Amino acid sequence: MFLRALIAFLFVTSAHAQEVAAPFGLTWGASAAEVQEALGVVPSAEPLWGRLSSFRATRAPVTPPDTDVLLVAVDPDHGMGRVIWFSTPIEGDAYGSRGKEKYDELKAILTEKYGKPSNNMERTGVKLWKDRDEFYQCLGYDGCGIWMSVWDVGAPATTIGLQIKGIRRGEGVLIMTYEGPNWSDILAAVKAGENKSKKDAF
Repeated sequence: MFLRALIAFLFVTSAHAQEVAAPFGLTWGASAAEVQEALGVVPSAEPLWGRLSSFRATRAPVTPPDTDVLLVAVDPDHGMGRVIWFSTPIEGDAYGSRGKEKYDELKAILTEKYGKPSNNMERTGVKLWKDRDEFYQCLGYDGCGIWMSVWDVGAPATTIGLQIKGIRRGEGVLIMTYEGPNWSDILAAVKAGENKSKKDAF
């Protein structure tokens, strides 16, 4: 059921489009007001990186199964540029078998849609947490392990990341991050604003 529902929602747009469409029925470049209307929420009280509006929602126009929360970043000049999806927590899974299974399902769907990942980083036990039943502790500890695939697709490129994030023993979460074709322009605008703030301080 999980796999069939994911296939239905992910195969909304063509993998071969010149520009990859935003996920979950959202639109790259949408204004804060348009994102607010689509998600039915208001921006968070604290802005993201100063100039960016940050939205937190539990649903979208097209909401995938097992959604816990969506985080959406919107720039005042370039519009919506990044969407992060968090699954409901995976619990009671010390060896990471269910987490890996769901990760592999998503990875297969994304690979069929966008081609082979640009990068795969799937390893654990580099340091400290090395036992098989310490899968999530390792992924939650900096430098011990990482379970991630990345796709760079379209022109201009959209970057899609899929990862398992460890929370504590036996518990983790799946995360998908979409950075749209305007994200590099947004980062440049953020950096320019930070530089201006530093100059204005002196």
